[in-house]
Amino acid sequence: MPQILLLLTSIICLFANLSAYADGVENVDLSSCQSPPQGQEEFEPFLCKLALPEIRYVTVTDRIEDKKDLYYNENDCKSFLKITSRHVLRFLKTANRITSNDMHAKIAEVSPCHIKGKIYFKNGQVADWSLMGSIYLGHITYSKDNDTIHLYCPELCSFIPSYQRLDKK
Repeated sequence: MPQILLLLTSIICLFANLSAYADGVENVDLSSCQSPPQGQEEFEPFLCKLALPEIRYVTVTDRIEDKKDLYYNENDCKSFLKITSRHVLRFLKTANRITSNDMHAKIAEVSPCHIKGKIYFKNGQVADWSLMGSIYLGHITYSKDNDTIHLYCPELCSFIPSYQRLDKK
């Protein structure tokens, strides 16, 4: 019986993601994405390859620390806010794209520490980027059309302070 429930949950998650794709909410082809590990479908998103234009450079414009946030941890924030543009560039080259549906349904979207900036592409495009401390989440928003890409990097981005997985500490 538990296997049937797991299978049904997996199918429902897959159809929810595919319906978001089919409705044109996002231009993410889930057939080329890596599905979550078996048993983790409810908690982990589909990981899709991120295809960005060639990057010229990245700047850091804001470092935000919300000391009133319930989850604020001074040491984690202080460490995370030391991120350089080189860290950001490496994050952008390492992270996976996720759907907004998976982001809203499976990932805590709050963090007391944020870093924001601009990304300049060799093709002339400019976008805003943001990274959130300790939750492996980032975003790229293209200035021209306000299109947002959601990024998730749970495993390979441990080079970013406070991105080490809590279960591996």
